[in-house]
Amino acid sequence: QYQYIMKKFALLSLLFCSVLFGCEKSESETPEPDVKEGTYVGTVTVDQTDGTFFSQENVSLTVTKTSDQTIEMKMMKVKFAEEMPLTLDMTVSGIAYTRSETKSLISGDNIIPTAMGGEFPAYTITDMSGEITNEGAIRFSMKCGSFPLSFEGTAQK
Repeated sequence: QYQYIMKKFALLSLLFCSVLFGCEKSESETPEPDVKEGTYVGTVTVDQTDGTFFSQENVSLTVTKTSDQTIEMKMMKVKFAEEMPLTLDMTVSGIAYTRSETKSLISGDNIIPTAMGGEFPAYTITDMSGEITNEGAIRFSMKCGSFPLSFEGTAQK
């Protein structure tokens, strides 16, 4: 009889613990939204550092998650000055991001961009900061070499 009571007690204890710990949800179990990957179209504005600004509209930019903490951005067919003889595709890798319920904050410093098959250390990205909202807006600013640059756009469906 003693063994029977102990088995019942053990079974009830196990059942109680599984209900107590199995049904309790903690804040950490609620998944946070992830960075909004995809293609964005917007405007690049570059401070020419001579009192003038150059803007290019309809620039396509892709955001790709590369790890739980970094993204890569690729601007397609972009120009940074009126005199620039061609457009190029520029990739900026290793951009850090942190998530919240409504947006991802992005930042980066000392990132060497790549374009036309190689690195461009003269245009190292510094002071990058911005955000990507869950609603599909992106805006950021950074220095590309010595030129302040900003981008503002919306996600394409």
